[in-house]
Amino acid sequence: MESPGDQLRKRLAKIFGNRGLTLIELMIVLAIIAILIAIAVPNIVDYISDANRTACITNQSNLEVEIARYKSTHPGARIGPAGARLSDPNAHPNAQELMANSANPENIRRMLTCPEAGEDGSAPGYHYAYSNDQGHIECAMDNAGLVRAEEADFNHDRFNVAEE
Repeated sequence: MESPGDQLRKRLAKIFGNRGLTLIELMIVLAIIAILIAIAVPNIVDYISDANRTACITNQSNLEVEIARYKSTHPGARIGPAGARLSDPNAHPNAQELMANSANPENIRRMLTCPEAGEDGSAPGYHYAYSNDQGHIECAMDNAGLVRAEEADFNHDRFNVAEE
């Protein structure tokens, strides 16, 4: 008794004949696939970068909400100083204080990392800095920001977004 695979091969051989793909046909198929990939990959990379930029801007806004919450539970607490990173122990509130003040410190820990920079082994809050002493936050990974890391190469400025 013939296996189902053998039966299928015989039927296909009757329809298409016994020949396979020629080298030219195979090269044409591969060229078409390569062209489709060349068109799709840059768009996918742009979509991922846009999503990370949006998430970073959302993190900045959410951190400002957490700082406002900290100010409400610690009246008279000083904020900043301007230019200090949230990972800096001299910044108030710093990353550790924000996490200690939160009901969900793990959520705050996620907010303290720029999604585009990713987990790079830096201390929580290294990616974000105070832009003034009112509690406004900016991404230190933003190459257009006031406070930036040496490795800053993204544009996450919420107020002066450059058109690409």
